[in-house]
Amino acid sequence: MKKILAIILLVISSQMAISQSIDNGVKHLLAGNRKQALSVFENVLRKKKNSAECNYFIGLTHYLNRDYEKAIPYLKSAAKSNFKPNKTGLGAIENANFLLARAYFLSYRFSQAVEVLEAMAKRPDLHQFKKSDTVANLLTRAQRGQRMLSEYQRNPYSTTIIDTVVIDKKDFLRAYPQNNTIGYLSATYDSTGSKLKEFTYTTGKGDSRIISKPNGDNGFDIFLSNKYLSGWSRPEPIQGKINTKYNECYAIFPHYE
Repeated sequence: MKKILAIILLVISSQMAISQSIDNGVKHLLAGNRKQALSVFENVLRKKKNSAECNYFIGLTHYLNRDYEKAIPYLKSAAKSNFKPNKTGLGAIENANFLLARAYFLSYRFSQAVEVLEAMAKRPDLHQFKKSDTVANLLTRAQRGQRMLSEYQRNPYSTTIIDTVVIDKKDFLRAYPQNNTIGYLSATYDSTGSKLKEFTYTTGKGDSRIISKPNGDNGFDIFLSNKYLSGWSRPEPIQGKINTKYNECYAIFPHYE
């Protein structure tokens, strides 16, 4: 009997230690100390390999580091349990399934994002958010991305790649070969020179502009302006279901932050 009691106490103390370790990791994570947080979570996962909580937080840490491909395997594991920690205060991405869908979306794996989101939409009882359209909005964007990617895969020769080069996004304008064949890019910043106010593509003929600028919500919308004899027309939102309350900057322009 004493041995059984000792085993029970050992298990309980072990679980408490793991819980405390995870809590410490979360504190590091919320304080911005992601490297320390990741070390804590990985150490716990070695002891408790099937921990949905640990898998979620490791995935979340990689996600916040924008290493989406690393995040996905851990988030898939956490999503199997429909895990939600209620510890981070990060809103919708506290839901492991939604965070997995976001990771798929941001790594351009739109079909997989759609699959996860459609499954979530069928079970609203398991996936409740403050904003009822949270899943539907991301699903719409993922479906749009899926169509765009499918069209390219169906007919890749519709896009001609002249040359490729890997550069830092801050050097994009310097490296972009601007001429009257390709067109011209320009960026306008605020008085501090750090916050992007407007990003503009002007055609080589100089007769139209595609403009990306803040929409007042969470990102940029895309606008169109044409040149007439009297000058440039007032920029109007581009037609079609392209602009949303989220960030459409990624669709055409590099995303400056």
